[in-house]
Amino acid sequence: MSYSRMSNASQQLLSKQLNKTSKSYFSQSSQQGTSNTELVKIFAAFFGIVGLGTGGYVAYQNSQQQQKQEAKAKQTHISNQTIDNLRQKSIENEEQKKEEIITMFSDVNDRMLRYRGDPTSEKMLADYTIYGDLKWFEVDPEEWEKPEEEMIMKDENEINKHPIKRALINERITHAFEAERILQSIFVNVNDVLSEIERTGTYTPPGIFFRFYGYVYFQIRRKPINVESLVKAQKYISLFDLFFQYQTPVLYYHNQYLEIPLKPAIFDNIDWLPNAYLNSKQQAKIYLTGKPKHVFSMRIKQGTMDESTQRFAWTNHYK
Repeated sequence: MSYSRMSNASQQLLSKQLNKTSKSYFSQSSQQGTSNTELVKIFAAFFGIVGLGTGGYVAYQNSQQQQKQEAKAKQTHISNQTIDNLRQKSIENEEQKKEEIITMFSDVNDRMLRYRGDPTSEKMLADYTIYGDLKWFEVDPEEWEKPEEEMIMKDENEINKHPIKRALINERITHAFEAERILQSIFVNVNDVLSEIERTGTYTPPGIFFRFYGYVYFQIRRKPINVESLVKAQKYISLFDLFFQYQTPVLYYHNQYLEIPLKPAIFDNIDWLPNAYLNSKQQAKIYLTGKPKHVFSMRIKQGTMDESTQRFAWTNHYK
């Protein structure tokens, strides 16, 4: 009986404990379920914000890129009318430049005034270049291999050269244009010029070596000095300005190409002549001090394939 009562008491106690445990368990489960739901909501909101931000940024970038492309298209698009206007303006500027050049030369020589870019080759050589004011020689290529310090002080008769006699007219015009370009780039000291004039009564310019369509050497013939340019000069004056007053007008009329087409004279009995050519290599400015007898307008790299080809083509070409 005692055992039975204790058993019942134990059962009651056990039943109370089970009730407490079940209530506590279900209460904790309910709280945990609520917490998980809130976390899911937070994560959903967070990723929604991130997604919206990313989408907005991508849309903004696309919009900016599209605006740049549209702006670039507006900048690069030129109407045909605008192109025609620019082309016409360029033509008018070119014509105006030619008229200014003609006006500039009109006070010097009436033949310059009539220049319209279509003279015969003989007329171009005689009237529009300095070829006749220079003495021309062909030089042995070996002269370029000797030390420059030795060559510039040699007497003229010590240079291995001979007069150019067999040059074609296009070669003569080519040499004349190159000589003019070189003389504009070689400068002499004004005081040295004045000192020599006071001492000897004249000024003898140095001879010039250059290699373009041959191995060439030229000297300025005896002619009056351009006193006006000499007086206006500061410390240096170019050999061209010292002896010449006006540049050739031909290069202004044919300034787009390195070749100048030549027109045969009527008595040539031919329809075509080789072109005259302009040197594309830049000519460095040379400032002379003292009294060198000769000047190399440009030194040559010996032993190169180009130099070997030049020697083969031009050695004794004009002899």
